[in-house]
Amino acid sequence: MGGRVETIQVVDANTNAVLDSRQISAFTNGLYLVWNITGHVHITATMNAGGNSVISGVFFAPTTKPAFTPAVASFAGFDKATQGNWAGSYGVDGYALANSGQSIPSYASFFVQNQANYTWAGTTGDPRALETGAGAGRIAATWYNASSFDFDINLTDGKSHQIAVYALDWDYYMGGRAETIQVSDANTNAVLDTRAISAFTNGLYLVWNVTGHVHISATMNAGGNAVISGVFFGGSTPAVGSAQITVSPASLNFGSLNVGGSSTQSFTITNSGTASGSISQIAVSGAGYSVASSNLPLSLAPGQSSPVNVTFAATSVGAAAGTVTITSSATNSPATIAMSATVTAIAPAITNQPVSKSVTVGQSATFTVANTGTAPITYQWQKNGVAIPGATSSAYTTAAAATSDNASLFTVSLSNSAGTVTSNGATLTVTGGTLILNASSSNLAFGSVNVSASSVQTVSFTNAGTANVTISSVSISGAGFNAAGIATGMILTPGQSAALSVTFAPAASGSVTGSITVSSNATAGAKFVSLTGTGSAPMQHSVALSWSPSASTVVGYNVYVSLVSGSGYAKLTSAPVTVVDYMDSGLQTAQTRYYVVTSVDSNNNESGYSNEVAAIVP
Repeated sequence: MGGRVETIQVVDANTNAVLDSRQISAFTNGLYLVWNITGHVHITATMNAGGNSVISGVFFAPTTKPAFTPAVASFAGFDKATQGNWAGSYGVDGYALANSGQSIPSYASFFVQNQANYTWAGTTGDPRALETGAGAGRIAATWYNASSFDFDINLTDGKSHQIAVYALDWDYYMGGRAETIQVSDANTNAVLDTRAISAFTNGLYLVWNVTGHVHISATMNAGGNAVISGVFFGGSTPAVGSAQITVSPASLNFGSLNVGGSSTQSFTITNSGTASGSISQIAVSGAGYSVASSNLPLSLAPGQSSPVNVTFAATSVGAAAGTVTITSSATNSPATIAMSATVTAIAPAITNQPVSKSVTVGQSATFTVANTGTAPITYQWQKNGVAIPGATSSAYTTAAAATSDNASLFTVSLSNSAGTVTSNGATLTVTGGTLILNASSSNLAFGSVNVSASSVQTVSFTNAGTANVTISSVSISGAGFNAAGIATGMILTPGQSAALSVTFAPAASGSVTGSITVSSNATAGAKFVSLTGTGSAPMQHSVALSWSPSASTVVGYNVYVSLVSGSGYAKLTSAPVTVVDYMDSGLQTAQTRYYVVTSVDSNNNESGYSNEVAAIVP
């Protein structure tokens, strides 16, 4: 069934407390588990995989305490070149391969704890996959755990031996794995060495020279789980060195800057590995951040450092975050640095104050202000300390000045999120000028106008003075009178005229009077024009019709009319007339009318239309 996996557990027989627990697998060559025991215990074997759990023997002997050898682990380097071709380079003394057996040297004991096993590819030609111990192909498999697992390795001969672990991110799970490999003293838990690795989809060996009893743990940092595919004892060749890029400090804070300001800080890139490394790219993200990296690619020998400057240019108010990403040939590439800054607004400052103006009566004046400060900036103009509605830009143009506006004081307040400033006052001086508005007629007489008809006359208004005249309102009274052509707010410059079109459309007969009132800032005040007219009833017309009697016996005749020749006839008679003539009367509108006649017998049968006749109504 593919090999057994089982858990061997030592339990206090009285309290059921677990005293020790070991999970074992790949023990086809046999495996002893040894404890020093006192008292009453239960030792249980629990099947995890392979169909059943097995134990072949139990042995008793007095304990002898071995000489204590302090644990030592010195890091020898990384190897990205060998990939799965470990035979002859690693594992000269022994090996343990995930899901592919093990051969542990006599000077060592080896246990895997808290792991699960997984096979990506049982048979493959991919060079990243490890050669099997039997030398019959390759297998891509791993020990793994979503948090961490460890190897218990005890070197009992007191000598230093090369231990290598092979990490392989075969499937680039969840965007690529990152993990921490740590070697610690099994007796004291003191950390002897720590390595963070990432970007190891092509396989990576980590190699130490180890003495004594150690735990080698793999802890997931990113990518869903931590993985190790093999552990190797002894080697005939030294490990190939590898670059490790570290950055200091780990983050940059540019503090608080005003909009438009800038600040430069530096960080240091260091190669803390055992081989030279090359920096191929230094990239920044985040608005306003930039880095000078014109000397790339940059080569760093082991232990060598290089400073890099980063500049932040403040462009918009608020918190600004960014990241520096250093891409290199190192096994832990890329390295990143978080950056932060706060950008504050600059309060408004006036660079050009509003200037006093002098105008004549009827003219307008424009005041302006120039300023600096962080946008958006709001403006509010005041006249004599009172806010002017709608005056909210950097320039303000007054209405046509009156004598009462003389000596008015105009100021403007500017505001943004950083503060408010108010300008100096600018004075408006209004000097004399004549304001005269003349009308071309003081009376419009429309005479007699038919009811439902209309008549139009025009009156002109002219600025006969030396200052602008502003029309403030136009009103008209009298039934049937209307006016158009001059709007409220119209400004007439000296000599300019405007025509007012007046219409009289009486709704009833009789005399009508009315007036037009045009108000302005003219010195003489409002201008009046009287209106007269008479509504008269329109003249009525009649059309007399006659025809020859029908040769048939009939009881009468019907008369029809249309405004269109040849169609659309409407009956005028409510009942057949017995005579051979008809009067169509009460006609007022000028038009041409078309008539036809039919005859009706005693059964109310009606003949076809007669010949059509036309009558013109004047």
